[in-house]
Amino acid sequence: MRPSLRSLALVCAAALAAAQAALAGEVEVVKGGKYWGKLESYEAGSDVYLGLKEVSKVYGAQLYWFSVQGEVSLTLRGRPVRFKEDSDEATVDGRPAKLPRPLLTRVGRTFVPVEFLSDPLFSEVSGLETKFNPKTRLLLVDARSNVGPLRWFTYPDHTRVVLELAEGLGVV
Repeated sequence: MRPSLRSLALVCAAALAAAQAALAGEVEVVKGGKYWGKLESYEAGSDVYLGLKEVSKVYGAQLYWFSVQGEVSLTLRGRPVRFKEDSDEATVDGRPAKLPRPLLTRVGRTFVPVEFLSDPLFSEVSGLETKFNPKTRLLLVDARSNVGPLRWFTYPDHTRVVLELAEGLGVV
């Protein structure tokens, strides 16, 4: 029994509609305390993925595609982050890293799990701290800082200055 051209067209249309429905989500980005814009997200169940092309724009990275090797590379501040197609393995500046879920390629685009952007290795390479709130669909991207706010307390006979440091930077 041969499928008719009409049934084949219906199957293709249904597949394309399903792919577009999965792409329908959006994530709002706040970078450096200012609204940056919206990114399309790919959703598989409750898992949220962002397109690597859009991620490269947010982080100021260069994106390279190595089709023969099946790899994608983001270069941030001269330091590479390499991903393997359909794999949860990555290398961040030559060090192995594990993605929470495999990299996805859909509709000619490559998507990375949004949680990977919060990974300490990725933060170190990018120089940016990332936090994602799945309930509000908000991605916060801020410069990494080892020093907290400067506070001072003035007393009648002296002034006390307090500077908070990141963990591990204090005097031992």
